[in-house]
Amino acid sequence: MKKCVGILSRHAVPNYGSILQAYALQDAFASMGINAEYVDYRIPRDFPLADAMRTSGALGPIRAIPKAIGARKFEAMRSDLLKQSRRVTDSEELGKLLAEYPVLCVGGDQVWNIMSDGNIEGAYLLEGASDDAYKFSFSSSFGKNGLDPRERERAAKAFARFDRLSVREESGQKTLEEMGLEAQTVVDPVHLLSKEAWFDRIEPRAPRGVNGKYCLIYNLHPSDAFDRYSAAACKSLGLEVVSIRPSLRKTMGKNLFYPSLHEFLWLFDNATCVLTDSFHGTAFSLLFNTPFVDILPEQYAERNKAILSRYGLDSRISTELQPEELCLNDFDWAGVNESLAVNRESSLEFLCDTVGEFSARLAR
Repeated sequence: MKKCVGILSRHAVPNYGSILQAYALQDAFASMGINAEYVDYRIPRDFPLADAMRTSGALGPIRAIPKAIGARKFEAMRSDLLKQSRRVTDSEELGKLLAEYPVLCVGGDQVWNIMSDGNIEGAYLLEGASDDAYKFSFSSSFGKNGLDPRERERAAKAFARFDRLSVREESGQKTLEEMGLEAQTVVDPVHLLSKEAWFDRIEPRAPRGVNGKYCLIYNLHPSDAFDRYSAAACKSLGLEVVSIRPSLRKTMGKNLFYPSLHEFLWLFDNATCVLTDSFHGTAFSLLFNTPFVDILPEQYAERNKAILSRYGLDSRISTELQPEELCLNDFDWAGVNESLAVNRESSLEFLCDTVGEFSARLAR
């Protein structure tokens, strides 16, 4: 089948949110009859073993072990779940690959955030793409409020080449509008699918040894503050603890080291409550109507705040809730579900209109 849409995203980051948002967007294209695949461009940060060795000094080899195990597991998941191009690792190879697609889509978490070198990755600005290609973004995120002033001129020039723009956060829409560009706020791709649709595609399965009521801890950025709050909260609620953590750090209760995607979805759906610092941990708690508390990470917490605000749940931040006084019954799930459905519909409408626009152009 002839290539149509090439998607550029942080699809190779080894975590659940990255792969599940990538799958959901690919699924949305497929439901519209569009042949789409991920441009398998890897930047240095997408190689966890090398990244851990580079940033951890003398402890690098030890800290790299769990990352290397996780990277291998997620590589297998991506192979099973995603359509991907041949792999490229430099801008020259990428430019040749991008030329094979008449349509290019940029989307996903933190694609327009500053990377470790202090710059936005040029691939996600489509700087190497032909002027002839149709270019658009879907649910792209800056990862924070606003744009670094040093990158503003460069980014504005790149964004002006896009045919259509959509972002995940309202702050991102404001940033683009300040540049004189029209943009729409849409949902994160994981919310393009309903709970029922997710379970139809990835059947949830219980992990071995998880029984009864439990509090699920999904912690991507381990810290003493997170541990203190979660310990007090779980003690107050009288619940067993199940943790998903990408490290060998000692945890309370039962620690699941890189469960399968089937188990990941089951854990969020069946938890009595969730304690998380993850954007996508929050997103799936909302989707599955699982009570939760957001323990904000030190960096890029704006993403979590934005999704909470969208659904009127700003009060579910740990700084607003005493761990000894948590209430799990104060969620208006009917209202949340109504908002999820409305936002899903408008987001799919944006995507459908974009598909219609580029299909008409290709038919000329």
